[in-house]
Amino acid sequence: GDDETTLKARRFIIATGARPTVPPIPGLDNTDYLTYETVWDLEELPRRLIVVGAGPIGCELAQAFCRLGPSVTLLEGAPRIMLQDEPEAAELLSQHLVRDGVDLRLNAMVQRVRQSSDGIHVIVGDEEILGDALLMSVGRTPNVAGLELDKAGVAYTPKGIQVNNRLRTTQRRIYAAGDCAGGYQFTHYAGWQGFMAVRNAFMPKFATAKAA
Repeated sequence: GDDETTLKARRFIIATGARPTVPPIPGLDNTDYLTYETVWDLEELPRRLIVVGAGPIGCELAQAFCRLGPSVTLLEGAPRIMLQDEPEAAELLSQHLVRDGVDLRLNAMVQRVRQSSDGIHVIVGDEEILGDALLMSVGRTPNVAGLELDKAGVAYTPKGIQVNNRLRTTQRRIYAAGDCAGGYQFTHYAGWQGFMAVRNAFMPKFATAKAA
């Protein structure tokens, strides 16, 4: 169309980031829930906060809110928290969370949720947990949809864009860095990847340090 613009360059770097993952839990579509993006829009602290997902973000926010005063229940479907980290470190963090007052529930698979005038009901097994706010923190999804990467010859999956150890995609003139490439999704790591991608793309003679 008339509003389209064509950009030409020798190299491109994709850094489209990621967004919160929304699991297909029955009732979630009809429930007012928070994510790590929208939690900052809260204008007052909830009395009872339910956090689903005990990864890095879920643990951090559960601990922060608990220290601010609300009653916090942290639900994790796996047998332990922080599945990508060492079990010993996860156990130590679990102890600190409980010590801070977090009601940590492991092996707690959420069956469904519903919202009523009383609050938000989270059903886990035979138990119904009632909260004033629900924070979903079950992961992040790379932003790759709608980019038409296949037309450019860039391979990707729902887990992210495929890159080699130089952060180059399957199209040799296109690189990807940060959360859109999957892997560990932390700000400092994404920033380091961005630096490495620029260096590898535009100063290949210095591309000695691997980025994976």
